[in-house]
Amino acid sequence: MKLRKIRFVFLVCLTLFILGCHKDKVDSIIGGGDESCAVSLRLQTDETLTIVPLTRSGDVPADDKFSVRIENTRGEVLKNWKYAELPSLIKVVPGSYKLVAYYGTDSILPAFEKPFYYGETKVTLKEGDNLDTLVNCSMAAVKVAVEFDKSFGYEYDDYWVDIKTVGDSLSFAKDESRVAYFKPGNLRMRFVLKPIGSNTYYQFYPQAIGAVKAKEFYKMKLRANTDKGDLKSITITTDSSTIDIPVDVELPPFYLPKPAPKVTPQGFVSGETIETTEGLSKPATVMVSSSGGLTELKIKTISDTLIARGWPEEIDLMRATPEQVALLKANGLDWSDELNTKDTIKTTVWVKFDNVVKLLNTAPGQISHSAFEIVAKDRFGQFGDAECKLDVNVAPPVFEFASAPGGGNVYAKKAVYNIKYESEARTPVVEYKTVGGEWKTAPTTLILLSENDYDCTGTGLTPEMNYSFRIRLGGHILDAGSFPTEAELQVPNAGMEDWYNEKVYEKKTAWVGIAIYNYYPYNQGESSAWWSTRNAMTTFQRSGTSYYYTSFPATCDVSPGHSGNKAAEISTVGYGIDNWWTSASNATYPAQYVTPGMLFIGDYNYSPKANDDRGDEGTEVFGRPFDVRPDKLAFWYKFKPYNSESFKAYIVLENRDNGTVEVGRGELSSEYTGKAQSEFTKATVDITYSNKYLKATHIYIVFLSSTAATPTTDRVQGSKGTFNGNSDSRYIGNVLTVDDIELIYE
Repeated sequence: MKLRKIRFVFLVCLTLFILGCHKDKVDSIIGGGDESCAVSLRLQTDETLTIVPLTRSGDVPADDKFSVRIENTRGEVLKNWKYAELPSLIKVVPGSYKLVAYYGTDSILPAFEKPFYYGETKVTLKEGDNLDTLVNCSMAAVKVAVEFDKSFGYEYDDYWVDIKTVGDSLSFAKDESRVAYFKPGNLRMRFVLKPIGSNTYYQFYPQAIGAVKAKEFYKMKLRANTDKGDLKSITITTDSSTIDIPVDVELPPFYLPKPAPKVTPQGFVSGETIETTEGLSKPATVMVSSSGGLTELKIKTISDTLIARGWPEEIDLMRATPEQVALLKANGLDWSDELNTKDTIKTTVWVKFDNVVKLLNTAPGQISHSAFEIVAKDRFGQFGDAECKLDVNVAPPVFEFASAPGGGNVYAKKAVYNIKYESEARTPVVEYKTVGGEWKTAPTTLILLSENDYDCTGTGLTPEMNYSFRIRLGGHILDAGSFPTEAELQVPNAGMEDWYNEKVYEKKTAWVGIAIYNYYPYNQGESSAWWSTRNAMTTFQRSGTSYYYTSFPATCDVSPGHSGNKAAEISTVGYGIDNWWTSASNATYPAQYVTPGMLFIGDYNYSPKANDDRGDEGTEVFGRPFDVRPDKLAFWYKFKPYNSESFKAYIVLENRDNGTVEVGRGELSSEYTGKAQSEFTKATVDITYSNKYLKATHIYIVFLSSTAATPTTDRVQGSKGTFNGNSDSRYIGNVLTVDDIELIYE
């Protein structure tokens, strides 16, 4: 390494003065007539600085080429002028300002023949001030010129140097005579040389010149020092009249003494076998350095796994065809881009086998072996200084059932399996076939439960179909048995069209007989009814008063429904013997008893103690036999809330073979349950299965008009008066209407 010298000079400066008036125009930058102070501007070249031979006064732009502007403290431009159009007096309001003069812009740097001058100063003006202020305007860029000595032409027929500081670089061709301007920063160079009679371009990067500054002028004269065709150094000097700046230029490594290529394994030891399992990567990189430049980099391979895929037994990466490159990369091999770049000397490259190791496979129950040898050769015919071999043994992957598969894994349209596996290269898939059919791959998703523990779900199955199932991970298979898919069933009376009512009480008044009815969400005489209500409790009252609103069904049918004639109306109601309303005296009494209305799958047990005594609150017995597992519950509803109370809707799947085990559950979110809906709106409930591998035996769906611990009601007076027992008056709270219940299978 030799020490080189670069000289720099300071450029001439411009001075912007805020002095006396020199034009006959007055301008104002603040409108309104309240300006009480002023400034004036003129531009002057300061000729008192020493001008060295490298610069000329002609480098300074003429005055009329400059622009000036005034800014406020927020950096907002208040006014901008060409210097030639600058008024003699500028009126402003009192305050602080920044005065700026400039020529050109730094946004286009670097650029040839595009200098950038800039200067600013800050002033504060009080009322009545006429202030004279000096602004120094000077070169705000680094100036660079390059001259190649004729010595380059002795050995090279093409050459240039790329120079950059901040941003893009500029190329100085061998015959470039223009000066260039750069932003201040570290000055970096890249030399490119093409020897006479060669098609190869050599390049190297000398040490950067640190922190070049504005107003510095680097005039570089470059001379090539050669000896019998070999470049020994490049001398960078400047004009002798400038100040010296030392610059270190390292000799290009490809012209130094040429040792043999160095091949270095990283992440493994050459000749020692890496033990791994299928699908897992291992660090395995080969670094190759060659000061003489590589001409060959061969990989010799022994691997039944790879050879079967078309991987060549021997290949030179520097001469690989596009098809070979695609094949090697598809099998995980990666290497330096410059290996496949023409006209550059390859001095330091790498080849990475990490993903090759990951993609190696083995047969079930066996261990496979693969071996790679890397051979490097340089431009002088020298081979790598040491043998480099990569040996890999691959064992079968971790791949097993975490829980034994059975019929509970198979739903109507999907199959879910709990597996353990470990692989970075492949993911398991569910496969299925019918009797005598071909194996098909189901669209498969994975959900991580814990480390290496997954739910593996295959979809796209047909309900009520006999299938055989298996899980595949590459060439490894887990047999999951043969089972039928579940049926795609719906619950009875899902459209709420089947109802009947029954008169439970009637009392005659002076003019009319008034009857109380109970409503049932199924056909009369139906022995296997699915749906029940709490109506037995809210209609128990039979005697003791003429106010027949004391007995009222909480759930009944209404018309029209969403898509049919009927829907289910579920209300929070008041009921009981002392549930009085006396319109004549305007006396009111609170509802003695209040309950949310309920519509549910199951039975309701209620036994009043006496005609005038409510008895207990009754017992719901939820559930009906149901051996399939839907994914969602959907229904249409309307909702009229009272006192900001919410309703509730949920579905439960259970297995009751040995006790009661909840299999899955879904509940409508509060996003729906607290908001009024005057028109039928569709709601969807996702069912989450807490036990994905256990079949269901029972199902129930519940609609509850209120979730309040103490539900509330409003007094609603009907049209029938006292003599008719106020029989259509009642206490009522939330009203929920439900129709078109649907189970969705995905």
